[in-house]
Amino acid sequence: MGKGIAKILSGLLVFGMVAGLVPAIPGGTVHAKAADVSEPGVAVYATKEQLMTAFTPDENGTNANVGKLLFGKNASGTAQGWYILGKDNGVQGDNTIIFAASPIATGINFSENPDKEKNYQNEIVYSNHYGASNLRNELQKMTIDTGYFSDAEKALMQETEIKTWDSKNDTTYTNSDKLYALNSNYSDNKYVLAGSADQIKISIKKYCSNVKSMWLRTPFRTSYCHVNVAEESRSYTGFAGINVTDKNQEVRPAANLDLSNVLFASAVNYNSSGTTQYEGMVLRLDGKDRNIGTVTYDAKTQKVNVNRGTTQDDVYIIIQYKTDEVEGCFIEKIDKNIEFDGTYFGIADLSKCKIWLETIASDGMIYAVKETGDTAQNPEPTPNPEPNPEPTPAPNPTPEATTPTPDPTPATTTPAASTATAPAASAAAAPVQVMYDILDGAGSSWTQNTDGSLAIRGSGEISKFREVKVDGVTVDPVNYTVTEGSTIITFKPEYLKSLSAGNHSFELVWTDGTAATNFTVAENTDQSVKSPKTGEDFSMALCTALLMVSCAGLAGIFAKRKRNLVR
Repeated sequence: MGKGIAKILSGLLVFGMVAGLVPAIPGGTVHAKAADVSEPGVAVYATKEQLMTAFTPDENGTNANVGKLLFGKNASGTAQGWYILGKDNGVQGDNTIIFAASPIATGINFSENPDKEKNYQNEIVYSNHYGASNLRNELQKMTIDTGYFSDAEKALMQETEIKTWDSKNDTTYTNSDKLYALNSNYSDNKYVLAGSADQIKISIKKYCSNVKSMWLRTPFRTSYCHVNVAEESRSYTGFAGINVTDKNQEVRPAANLDLSNVLFASAVNYNSSGTTQYEGMVLRLDGKDRNIGTVTYDAKTQKVNVNRGTTQDDVYIIIQYKTDEVEGCFIEKIDKNIEFDGTYFGIADLSKCKIWLETIASDGMIYAVKETGDTAQNPEPTPNPEPNPEPTPAPNPTPEATTPTPDPTPATTTPAASTATAPAASAAAAPVQVMYDILDGAGSSWTQNTDGSLAIRGSGEISKFREVKVDGVTVDPVNYTVTEGSTIITFKPEYLKSLSAGNHSFELVWTDGTAATNFTVAENTDQSVKSPKTGEDFSMALCTALLMVSCAGLAGIFAKRKRNLVR
C-alpha cells in the first residue's frame, strides 16, 4: 500500500467560491503540531444538521457562512454548483434548499409567444404566467434528463409547493416542482425569495451575478408580456422587466434535497485518476449497508483500525482537519484490514479530525461510514458501560399489583415471564428483556499467534449497547471496538492472544436484552512458527571454528617466544 496522499485545501471560503483542493504530491504528508490542529471549517465539512441550519441567510439575506454543494451537471456537462440555503419547514423530513450558484442553462426564454393571452388549466392567463411558461417546462424536463441528474440524484430531489401571482386574474396559484424559478417582492427589491413560502431571503448583491440578470417567476406588474429578472450592477440592484421572449437571461433555479440518508458533506474529492480541483462540497450518503467496512480511532493508543468490508468498489480512508487557517486532508486506498499508528498520517492530534471510510458506488454517489470509537468528535457510538441495575426492595412489602408501563420500544420477542404484573411504582420491576440474535460471527474461530481480529455482530441497536462478556467476565472496553450495523464487536489481537486455546462463551449485552454464542481460540499448528534459539542449539561448526582460531593464536605466541630465546 502506498504511503498515502496528503493534500491541502486552499484558504477560507469567500464569496462565490468554496475552498478548492490543491493537487497532492503522492507520498507526501502534512506535519501539524497538536496545538494547530482543529476541526475542518463548515464550508468544507458540514454535518446533516449544519446543512439544514448553518448556511441559512438572515433577515438581511446574507450569512457569514456561505456553503456550496456540487450536485448534478449543467447544460455543458460540468458539475453544477449550488448555494446551500437551509431547511424548508414546508417540506417534510430532513431537507435543505439549494439555489444554483451559476447558470444551469442559458438561451432559454420565459415564453416562446409574447401574445397577450394564453390558456392554462382551463383559464386565460398572460404570457408572463409562470405556470404556463416555457421556462417552467424546460426546468421540469431537466429533472428527468440524466444529462443533468443521475437516477440516484433524482431520488434525492423533492417537490416544493410554490405559489405565484397571476397578474391577469389577480390571484395566486400553486405548482409543485422539483426545480423552480425564484420569486420576488416589489416592496423589497434587494432580495429574491426561495422556499415553499418564499421564506428564504437571498441578497441579490451577494448571491447573484453582476454580469447577467436571471429569470424570476414574478410577472412584471405593468406589462402582460414582461417578467421580473434579478439584476446586480454597479449602478442598480433590484428588478427589471424583461420581455418573455428574451434568451439572454441566466437560468438559476432552486431545488430541495432529501437529507434523510445523508451523513455529511465534504469538499474532499478523490477518484481513480487522482485529485481534482473544484468548488463545493459533495454529499456523503449513509454507507452502513454497503459493506464498506469500519474505522475506529483509539485516543489512548493514537491508533486507527480499519476493517475493510466485502464491497468490490474501491474503499478509501479520509482524514480531514484544519491547521491554523489551512484546510487539509489525508487520503489512502484501503485493500485489507490494517492498523495505522497515529504518526503515520503526520497529524499530531487525530481526535480533532473527521475520519471516515468511503466508496463511490456504481450509481455514482459517494457512500461513507464515519469513524467510531473513543474520540472527542464522535463519542456516541461507544457509551460508557452502565452497571447492571440491582433490584431495590419495594417500600411496601405487600404492594398492589398493576400492569407494567409499556416499553417505548417494545421487544419483537418477549419471554413468557414478561406478561406477569408488577408492583406499582416498584423499582424492583424488571424491564422487558429482548432475546437478540447473533447475526454474524457465531461459532467463529481465531488462531493463536496471528495478527487478525475477530468480529461478532448482534441485532441490537448500538445506542443501547452496554458491555461484552467472555466466559462470564466483563471485558474491558479497551480490548475491543464497537461499531454500528447493528452492533459489531471487534476484539483486538492483543486481547485474543491473552485467551487460552479452546472454546469460549460470548455474551453481548444491551440495556434491554442480550445475545450469546461461542467462539474458539485455535492452536497454531504452522510449523514455520518456531521457538527462539537457545544455548542448547549452539552451532558445532561455530565451536570448531573458535577452537581452530584459539589454537592458531597459541601457536603464534609459542613461535614468537622461541625466536626471542634464539636471540
